[in-house]
Amino acid sequence: MKNWLIIWTIALLGLSLIPRQLAAQGIVSSPADGSVKAEPDAQIQIYPNPNDGRFQLLIERAGSEKVIARIYDITGKLIEDLSESLEREEDRLSHQVEMADPRPGIYFIRVEKGKDLHIKKFIIR
Repeated sequence: MKNWLIIWTIALLGLSLIPRQLAAQGIVSSPADGSVKAEPDAQIQIYPNPNDGRFQLLIERAGSEKVIARIYDITGKLIEDLSESLEREEDRLSHQVEMADPRPGIYFIRVEKGKDLHIKKFIIR
């Protein structure tokens, strides 16, 4: 219970800093006015979420384009590059992720598909 309280406190205090930090690290691109917008993205699915560092990643409508998928922590540090391990299944890509010794916190998966950029947040408890 104490770990959840710590995670949620950090999340609530840092929510206003996260978009700026991610933009500074190049994880998300920022429009000319400096704002960063987060939108739900049905093309990337992570389940279960929250998890313990083991989860299923699905990327819908992958087509034949090259796909780059990377995991970042909340500070923008690259944790893992999943690009080479994605498995193609019809019109989607999938991967069973098993992070080595993950720390509890907020993480992001950044997926580049051609000119499209998608970012999905997940929590490790």
